[in-house]
Amino acid sequence: MRWYSASLAQQLANYTYYHQKRWTKITHYCGGVLIIFALLIPLSWFQVGIIDVYEINLMWLVVIVWGLYFLLSDVLIALLVALMLFVLGVVASIFSFYTPNWQGLWVALGALLVGLLLQVIGYFIEGRRAVLRDDISKVFFTPVSLASLLLFRFKLHRQLRDEVSRILAQINQFKQQ
Repeated sequence: MRWYSASLAQQLANYTYYHQKRWTKITHYCGGVLIIFALLIPLSWFQVGIIDVYEINLMWLVVIVWGLYFLLSDVLIALLVALMLFVLGVVASIFSFYTPNWQGLWVALGALLVGLLLQVIGYFIEGRRAVLRDDISKVFFTPVSLASLLLFRFKLHRQLRDEVSRILAQINQFKQQ
């Protein structure tokens, strides 16, 4: 029985295809995490809800919805992604003070620029065209890819790993034609 969606395996295979070299993976994982971190800081400056009834910080709402979204694909990966997003949210809240401030703005801008620079360096190392130019949403897949990589390293989720390998072989065969 499959515990993951076929589209998750396809997405992981596509991500793996564009991230073959070790240094590309490192720069993209670090860069993607920094970009997400940078976006969480200004998101924490806003509250949503009904005033005096219930309010939630927009950053935490995004983290919760994002974590729940990944539950549709895979429970174990969603739990790891939720943990990563929670940690990033806690660190972002330290710099944001939950209100607009110069320190938070500079930290967010610095993290965003370093994250984007790492992404560009990774594409240069890989010798490929930057995928982010086509679809910036790819950076939001970084936590899923990182979570699956951790699971695969510890010999967990073998069925998903094998499916990703099978799809990746098909992609490589198709691209060579």
